[in-house]
Amino acid sequence: MLIDRDTSTPTAVPSKAERPVAPAKATSQPTAAKETACFRTNDSPEFWLERVSDRERLNEHLAAWEELSQNCIDPNSFYEPSLLLPALEYLHNDEPWEIALVFRNNKRVTDPPVLCGFFPLQRDRIRGIRLSRLRPLTNWYCYSTTPLLHALYATEAWDLLLAWARSEKIAVLDYPRFRGDGPAAQTLTDVLNYRHLQPCLLDRHNRALLIRSDDFETYQSRNIRGHNRRDMKRLRRRLEEQGQLEFRKLDDASQLTYWATSFFELENRGWKGDQGTAVSQNEQHAEFFRIALQNSWDAGQLQMLGLFLNGEPIALKCNLLSSAGSYAWKIAYDETLSKFSPGVQLEQENLRVFHEETDLQWMDSCAIAAHSMINRLWCDRRTIDHLLIPTGRLTGELFASSYPLLRLAKKRVRMLLGKPARK
Repeated sequence: MLIDRDTSTPTAVPSKAERPVAPAKATSQPTAAKETACFRTNDSPEFWLERVSDRERLNEHLAAWEELSQNCIDPNSFYEPSLLLPALEYLHNDEPWEIALVFRNNKRVTDPPVLCGFFPLQRDRIRGIRLSRLRPLTNWYCYSTTPLLHALYATEAWDLLLAWARSEKIAVLDYPRFRGDGPAAQTLTDVLNYRHLQPCLLDRHNRALLIRSDDFETYQSRNIRGHNRRDMKRLRRRLEEQGQLEFRKLDDASQLTYWATSFFELENRGWKGDQGTAVSQNEQHAEFFRIALQNSWDAGQLQMLGLFLNGEPIALKCNLLSSAGSYAWKIAYDETLSKFSPGVQLEQENLRVFHEETDLQWMDSCAIAAHSMINRLWCDRRTIDHLLIPTGRLTGELFASSYPLLRLAKKRVRMLLGKPARK
C-alpha cells in the first residue's frame, strides 16, 4: 500500500543501560554537513554520532567494531565484520548505504573512545507518499537487523540515533527482521516511552530457536516426540544401508574451498537451482559467500557440518558463531536421497554437536515461521518483529499512528474487488 514490505537468550542488561535518558536536544547541525562532522546533543555531550558511508573510513573503526561485536547485548553475526564487509563490497556495491556509529568518551583520556552503537542503514522515501525513512541494511543473506549495542550504553545509543535521524529530517525508522524479545528491543522500548513515541508493529512472527539443555539425550527426550525419534532412527538405518555413511566437521582450513564448492553443487542440484535462487547462480553472491566463509573461519566464527555417503557430501550445514550464540545460516542436501531425510539426519548431528562439543547457549534457526522440519526438532522460539518507529517529527508520528487504519482499508478494498488479501 504505502510502505514497501520486507519479504522475509536475552541477557541481563546492566542497570545503567536500562534507565531511560532524557530526550536529546540536538545541537544545531546542518543537514548537508560533511560526513566527518559529529552529531552531539546538549543533554549528553560525552556521546556523539559519526556517519560513515565508505569502506575505507569504516575500516578505520575495525578494532572498535570487532570489540563491540563480541561484547554487545544482542549478538548479530550479520552485522559483524566477517559478513558485513563482503556484503558491502558484493551485495551493496551499487547502492548508497551509511553506518551510524555512536561513541562515548573513554573515562581515561589516553584511551580511544568507546563504540556504543553500530547501526547499518539505508535512506529512501516511502512509496506513494514520499515520506523520508531510514531502513537497516539487509539482503538475501541477512536474517537479523538488530543493531550492535554496548551493554552499558544501549539506551544512549538508541536515543542519539533518534535525535540524529530527526535532525536529518527522517520521519520514521522502518525496521524489519528485528529481534522483538531481546535486550535491544527492551532498551528501545524504554527510549520510545520516555520520548512519548509509539511504534507501529507491521508484522510479528516466531521462528525456531535452539536453547541449550542439560545434554543431547535430555533435549531429545523432552522436546522430540517418541514416534518422531523412532522414524529418524529408522531412516538413519536405511541411509546406512546405501553405503558408508560418515559425519564430518570442517577442521582444516585447506578444505574450506572444497566444502564451499560442494555446498554450491548441492544447492544447484536442488529446488533452489531450479528456481534460480542458488548462491552460485549469481557470481556476486557466490563471491560474497566464499569471502564470508573465509572471514568467519579466520575469526573462529564458522562451523561447517556434513554428512558424507561413500565419500561424497549429501548434506552440508553452515553455522555462524557469535559470542555465546550462533545462527544456522545455510543448509543444503542431496534431494535425490530425500526419502532418507539427509537434512534431518544432519540436523540431529547438529543438535548433538551443539550440546556435546560446544559451549554455545543458543542457535537461531534463521527459518521461516512455518518451517515444518525445524519446528518439529527445535522447541523454543524467537520473536521477530517489523517495526515502524517515528523519530519525533509530526509527519512520522501521523504516519505510524494511522498506518493500521490505512492497512485495514486497503484489505477491505481488495476483498471487495475479489483480490486475495496480503499480509
